Amino acid sequence: MFWVIAGAVAAIISAISTAIENENQREANSKAADAANEAAAQAEEKAANEAAAYEDSAKRLLAQQRANYAAAGFSVSGEENSPLTVLAQSSKTATEERNQILQYGQWEADALRTQADAYSDAAHNLSTSGWLGSAGSLLGGLSSAFSSYQSSK
Repeated sequence: MFWVIAGAVAAIISAISTAIENENQREANSKAADAANEAAAQAEEKAANEAAAYEDSAKRLLAQQRANYAAAGFSVSGEENSPLTVLAQSSKTATEERNQILQYGQWEADALRTQADAYSDAAHNLSTSGWLGSAGSLLGGLSSAFSSYQSSK
């Protein structure tokens, strides 16, 4: 009878141990998911700040170009290679580069959010498998203990 009780206790301890281990892994994956989501938000914020700084720099450059042209006495006209054309192209390039900075930031954020989703999925799966594994260990151990009890009669 002692061995039957010992088997049942061992099954319970094994089930609890499995549940605790899986819960710890689930918590670690949940924390990793939170960290990845935070990093994604920071990547977006960084890109927005870099884009805003670039835009300010480009505006200052364009203003300086206008001032230089005016000081040199150039007339602003629509002719090819005129100051107006140069200013328009500079403005267009600045806008494209600003948008590219934002796009790269968005891509980085999207990659980090995908990683966060994977961590969240893993955490959920660990939770489910942990409980199923614990239940299986418990039932297997109890079944073994019951078989021992039946054979000792």
